[in-house]
Formats: sequence, structure tokens, C-alpha cells
Amino acid sequence: MALSTPLAPASPSVRVPAPPLTVPSDAAIALAVRWLRRRGGVAALAVIDSRGHLHGYHERLRFASAGVVKAMLLVQYLRSHAAVPPNVRVQLRRMIVLSDNGATDHLFASVGARGLARLAQASGMQAFNAAADWALSQVTAADQARFFANMDRLIPARWRGFTRLLLSRFGPYRGWGIPQVAVRFGWHPFFKDGWMPTKRGQSLLQMVRLERRGVTFSVAVFTDGQPTLEYGVTTIRDVACSC
Repeated sequence: MALSTPLAPASPSVRVPAPPLTVPSDAAIALAVRWLRRRGGVAALAVIDSRGHLHGYHERLRFASAGVVKAMLLVQYLRSHAAVPPNVRVQLRRMIVLSDNGATDHLFASVGARGLARLAQASGMQAFNAAADWALSQVTAADQARFFANMDRLIPARWRGFTRLLLSRFGPYRGWGIPQVAVRFGWHPFFKDGWMPTKRGQSLLQMVRLERRGVTFSVAVFTDGQPTLEYGVTTIRDVACSC
């Protein structure tokens, strides 16, 4: 996703500062879309650029959420509980950093499908559909890219540091794909990913908020029908590095 693009032109002869570049550029997004069109299976891309504008490819196509809904569970739990005991903080960490489904089940029992629906409404999601099985909730790349772009305003101030810490941590089963590329170019990624087998093959989903020197943008890449997990990781990773 043109992660190595400079943030502003360097020209000592210009006295008036040039307007900041939009990150990522339209050209970089077009290259990412061309890459996804060449891959097998089904893919969707949504980008909220540094000016807050949405760009996409099949961005309103619905996918089963798999583990990406855990970011919503984290935020909604913190929004709906005035106090978070230490043992629950451990569960929240296990859910996000270790992708612990047992911890997720416990937290989902507290938040529920209704809690997720309330968060979807508060964040302006247009196509989210909560399910009794959290992994089968229906999500779109557009909604999740917006959610990550606007996440700070959705999280109670006292929990923003905690949330950002969890979502920036790499773990045994998370951080593949775009975050791995982003850190090589000095970006600070906040992310959630997930995968699950489907009738089509493997479904891999990832959404990332990227920050660097005052510039922020978010990207969500969702896939289904990937022949192997490795193929799906390459599909998502090269949205960033193919540019």
C-alpha cells in the first residue's frame, strides 16, 4: 500500500509548505486493487486515507467475521463496564494478543450480540450483523476500516492506552501480513486479523490502523476461497508490499 511513500516532498527552495500528501495515494490503491484482481478466490479492500476518504474494492461485500470481531468485543466491553477487574484484563489480553477463543467466549457471554450491535450503530457501521456465534457475525471491509479509523473516539479515554497497547502487540497467531510490512517502513500498526475454513477454502481477514509522524490511515483486506493459509497471507501481505 505504498508504505514507503514519503509523507511530504523535500524542496528547500519552496518557502510556502506544500500541502500534505494523501496517504496512500490513488495510484497505490489502484495497484493494490489490480493485485487482488489477479488472486484466486474472493477479495475485498477498504481504505480510509489520511484525509478520511473511503476507497474500496468489493468493500461492501459481507464476510463471516472470524477473529476480527474480537476487536469489537474489546471496545464494547470497555465501553459498557465502568470497572475492569485485573482478571478480566488478562482475558482481554488473551483474546487479542493470543487469539484465545476460550477467553473470547467468556467475554462474548458478557457483551452479547446486542452489545456488538450497539457498538456497530455507535460507530456508523452500515452492514454489520451480529450472530449468536461471534465468529459468524457478518462484516464488511468498509465498516471495519471506518471502525479502526475512528476507534479512538469510541474508546473511553481511561482505556485508550490499554486498547492501543493490546492492538499493537504481535503474538503467536497475529501480526502476519500488512503489520509485518508496515513496521519495516516505520509505521506503527494497530491491527486485528482472523481466519477460518469455509466451503470455498480458507478465509483470512485483516484490518490495520497505521500511524507515522502525525499521519494516520486504515485498511481492511478480507478474503475467502484461498486455497491455503499461506496463499491467503500472501494475498493480504502483498496489498502492502506489491506497491
